Amino acid sequence: MKKILLSLFSIALITSVFAQDSYKKRPTIGINFFVSDFQMAKDIRKNGLSYLIDKRQILLGKNLNPGLAISYMQGISTHVDFLATLGGSFVRYPFENQAVPFNTNFLLEATAGMNLKLLSDKYWVVPFMHLGLGASKYTVTYAAFAPVGFGFQVALSEDAFILLSSDYRIPVTEGAAYHFYHSIGFAGNITQKKKSQQVLR
Repeated sequence: MKKILLSLFSIALITSVFAQDSYKKRPTIGINFFVSDFQMAKDIRKNGLSYLIDKRQILLGKNLNPGLAISYMQGISTHVDFLATLGGSFVRYPFENQAVPFNTNFLLEATAGMNLKLLSDKYWVVPFMHLGLGASKYTVTYAAFAPVGFGFQVALSEDAFILLSSDYRIPVTEGAAYHFYHSIGFAGNITQKKKSQQVLR
């Protein structure tokens, strides 16, 4: 599974480098509110997705961990954006094969990846797929993971938009844990628009 994710990431990066660009996202800064869900990921891996659907437990779980993150985005090509995030939350981190700790501690997560967009930023609503790599720090434990997900970019104007996304974060090292990451954020361009760029459709 990890080899497949890395292969997809490499293919997307190579494609973006050689793509012919007609419109690229300007440098953008965002602020995001998110919740992480370790329990739902654990239940799906233990009982299967069909079991949760039968029990009507497929909605957001009860053990959600809220947090805040900042993000930076910039277009690589018309349909590919680079995305980096840094976020923090207080959680009881469920290490693999270990009991869940009683106390909560600060979890710091940083990711870098790409949003592969079906449409260009000239449209009001843009669906995208997200692929990346991430690192986390929880107390004295460092770990790596791979976020895979999807989302929507909704334009508020030519210079600002809302991002809604959901990721499934897959461990790459032993110190990481499977979890879902649901985010909503507001982002705005921080550079001036080029005269050649067209308005939103």
